[in-house]
Amino acid sequence: MGQKDERSMRNVFPPRLREIVELDEYLQRVQASTKARSTRWQRREMGSASEIILSLRARIVEVRRAIRREIDALVVDIPIVQSALGVKVLDLMAFLRLAIRVDIERATNPAKLWRYCGLGVSDTLADTRSSAAKPGTIRFSSACYRAMTSIRWGLTRNAAYREARRQYHDEQLANGVNPLLARKRSGRFVMKLFLKHLWLVWRRQEGLPVGDGHPNDISRLAAPFGWA
Repeated sequence: MGQKDERSMRNVFPPRLREIVELDEYLQRVQASTKARSTRWQRREMGSASEIILSLRARIVEVRRAIRREIDALVVDIPIVQSALGVKVLDLMAFLRLAIRVDIERATNPAKLWRYCGLGVSDTLADTRSSAAKPGTIRFSSACYRAMTSIRWGLTRNAAYREARRQYHDEQLANGVNPLLARKRSGRFVMKLFLKHLWLVWRRQEGLPVGDGHPNDISRLAAPFGWA
């Protein structure tokens, strides 16, 4: 889902926003690694090295705070971001890491967005597993998959998504699925439900076709889940 000419689109992610979102994603990993490294060095009584790396971590935290302030200012006029912020406990940074990589025009149906984010299925296996077993056979954005994994943890604290996940989990158990598999499937279900809502809201904002969902399909309604 490469970038296209966005002049006619309502949702335009400025180059500066794309740049600092990716920068923050990298700094987040570095920050986590410095904490782990400091802990190991303290155990080995490497006090000086531990102090230096903690100073580095403090600087990274400071830079990330400045980045977040700039990002908060840049997303004010992006409709899909403001719509998504209606979803309680949504991780804004994880959402942006996903959104800057999505071409909503090319995602003509939710399944294409699911597949791009690593949530498709090939030969009864999740694309992430198929890709690991047969490298190069399945293409998806690992960055989007990582972002969705982060978003999923936040959705466990969102009442509407948590209830939808619970209902799906219970249905799986009632159908004889073992508890571990039911838990994994319900986790994927809630990520795909979130992406379906993102797809619906974003394409409607851009005036793109979304089709008519089945009246009993809860995924066709995004507003009850907090989307503005």
